[in-house]
Amino acid sequence: MNDKSEIAGSMDSRDRVAAAVRRGPLDRIPMDMWYTAETAQKLNSALGSTDDIELRDALGLDVVWVWAEFAGELPSAQAGATTMSYWGFGYRDAVYDGGTYQEYCHQPLAGIDSLQQVDDYAWPDPAAFDFASLPDKIAAANVRSEKWVGVGESAIFERAWGLVGLEEFLALMLTEPKLAYRIMEKINDVYIEQTLNTLRACNGRADMVYIADDVGSQQGMLIGPGLWRDLIKPLQKKFNDAIRAQYPATVFHYHCCGSILPIIDDLIEIGVDILNPIQPKAAGMNADDLAARWGDSISFLGGLDTQDLLPHGSAEEVYDECLRLIETLGKGGGYILAPAHAVQVDVPVENVQAIVRAAEDSRHTS
Repeated sequence: MNDKSEIAGSMDSRDRVAAAVRRGPLDRIPMDMWYTAETAQKLNSALGSTDDIELRDALGLDVVWVWAEFAGELPSAQAGATTMSYWGFGYRDAVYDGGTYQEYCHQPLAGIDSLQQVDDYAWPDPAAFDFASLPDKIAAANVRSEKWVGVGESAIFERAWGLVGLEEFLALMLTEPKLAYRIMEKINDVYIEQTLNTLRACNGRADMVYIADDVGSQQGMLIGPGLWRDLIKPLQKKFNDAIRAQYPATVFHYHCCGSILPIIDDLIEIGVDILNPIQPKAAGMNADDLAARWGDSISFLGGLDTQDLLPHGSAEEVYDECLRLIETLGKGGGYILAPAHAVQVDVPVENVQAIVRAAEDSRHTS
């Protein structure tokens, strides 16, 4: 860590994350955290907070995420779907011990076989969102201190297979690559305009744009790196270039679960600044190797094991692993401490508090 003697106590959250990304001196390591709705309820009860803003302040988190809600007319409801997306696919609720999650149950482009069908599909209007509410959302999140603000929701590959179906779209990428590309191109065009509209509405107060695609599994990539480079990389580059052309200071946060070692250099090449979530039990995604190979080229957000350590480890084990990650991934800057995905409801409150304690104690290391 950097010498904090001259900056201790002087940073707000926005300054802190900016310093981490730019490899500047820090007062402490910055933090972010995602959690399920059920986990949020448990944490609110334990910490005395009443909503997400109060909870993030109570935990001392430095990053907030704001989105413009869809304000247009949703597609017609489909049998079995409890929720319809503005993209046209449907979700159904799945209940597990402790909560619920949503899974796809209706793919409107299943069976698609022509470019004309792609062009004729009712793609979302990128202007049909409540952008006007964004400044108020940001102001509400900043009541106690200035936060690092993330916006956007781009996911090119994931939206495509959500519309077509996973197995069918994977096959389409191999057998009909032009068709698969056109679907993703249409999605990408919507996201570009939606993101630019978001940034305009934020009036310079958005710091980071969220881009994502879960192309990794526990053992490796879901698709070959060559196929990713042929079909997805050009579209992600087009998105990044379009945003940076108008907002050159934009920081790109790229979320991808699983093992994606073969494409990290590619992500850096097309302008990704922060890689998340660093799933440590996925093949090759351990902190030591990532830091040694890419620590000078990209920042990291995440890395704290959510598969075993957080739900089953002790608070002291969580605390010790946080300190190890801070030392490994945060050596010289470039790290935001966070779990490797959303904290689930089976994680003890004490283990969440151990993360916070480790971040606070990083003030005293050098």
